[in-house]
Amino acid sequence: MVAKLVRALVVVLLWASPVFAVTLSWDPSPQADLAGYKVYWGTVSGTYTRSQDVGNVTTATIDPGELGTIYFALTTYDKSGKESGYSAEIIAQVTPPPPPQSCLKRERDAMAEAEKTPNCGPKCQERLVVEYLALGCKAE
Repeated sequence: MVAKLVRALVVVLLWASPVFAVTLSWDPSPQADLAGYKVYWGTVSGTYTRSQDVGNVTTATIDPGELGTIYFALTTYDKSGKESGYSAEIIAQVTPPPPPQSCLKRERDAMAEAEKTPNCGPKCQERLVVEYLALGCKAE
């Protein structure tokens, strides 16, 4: 019974973020004694080499630990620890984030923002430049 319920779960959202993580969301299981979910993944379809117990939630962000094609499946487990079979498999392409903007571009953006800010004197400009550079940049 538990295995059938998990296979009926639908993944409604999947995306890769710039921090090498994948966020998964699914419909809740109607299982009466549901204790939680486990997410399984690997780089080969049907072969899951890693897992994470995500508890009784319907959204989880997973760091797959590597880039490329990652295959995910989900199981439920009940209060006695009995685990269901795998859900339908889903696939994510985990890619590196875009390269950071150059420091000079960030500094120019900060100065442009300062010009648009009423009464933004030298201290305000300095604060905006620091804030923009803190967002990350690569030295030129």
